[in-house]
Amino acid sequence: MKRPTFDESWPKSWQHAFESDCLELWGSDVNLAYTYYYQRRFHAVIDAVHRYLKPGSAVLDIAAAQGNFSLTLAEAGYDVTWNDQRERVEGYVRLKYQHGTMAYAPGDVFELLSSDGVQGAFDGVIAGEVVEHVAHPDALMRAIAPSLRPGGYLFLSTPNARYVRNPLPAYSEIADPAALDAVEFRPGADGHVFLLTNTELTTFAAAAGLDVVSLENVVSPVLGGEFGLRRTFRFVPRRAVEAVDRALERLPRSARERWMLHTVAVLRNDAIKAVS
Repeated sequence: MKRPTFDESWPKSWQHAFESDCLELWGSDVNLAYTYYYQRRFHAVIDAVHRYLKPGSAVLDIAAAQGNFSLTLAEAGYDVTWNDQRERVEGYVRLKYQHGTMAYAPGDVFELLSSDGVQGAFDGVIAGEVVEHVAHPDALMRAIAPSLRPGGYLFLSTPNARYVRNPLPAYSEIADPAALDAVEFRPGADGHVFLLTNTELTTFAAAAGLDVVSLENVVSPVLGGEFGLRRTFRFVPRRAVEAVDRALERLPRSARERWMLHTVAVLRNDAIKAVS
């Protein structure tokens, strides 16, 4: 994807998207911990798509914001549909486009997923940092499942509710989820209304008819710049930080569930069982 030249006449939504891209993609040293964190989970999802789907597969990227997953996969040969409720951001994503098959479907994700043309249309759906922004993540997963072809995959990433320093409640700790309806879909970390545990994700997947293919907790507190470490990143080589992170990500699963900041899950539409 290409880097557009910033223009002060852009709409505010484009300017905010560009600022996010500077942090996430293009080497800004304003917050290296955020950059490292974003790129670790970004590559975890992209690598999972490559592992389970061949180029040419149809992929829907929901709540896709600046389109980083969408554009990367389109350039790798996938047939990608970008979605985000902020319709004006589409123009910014188009500025970054270089090549590949891209379609654009801005608007409410639930309306998109309920439309006839989407049913069984995709080999894969990406839900990157989405479920923690909606009032009913179980309903979102149930809405996604019918859009997948038999044996299709949902690639989901979200902050880990069981991380020891997480200040937000897990979804099961919300007394009245309906009360969240008024605050869902807000972008950014400020829009996190709860987080999900591995157990909650597994339960919601089963209720949606999705099998868990893999579920990993990634991004150590070192890579995430926790405990004041972010202040040292300008003086420590990135490869050293990532080497420590890789070592910590090999801890036993029970330890990673408590000490890793993020969760990346691959879920498969178990309708394949009916046709196998």
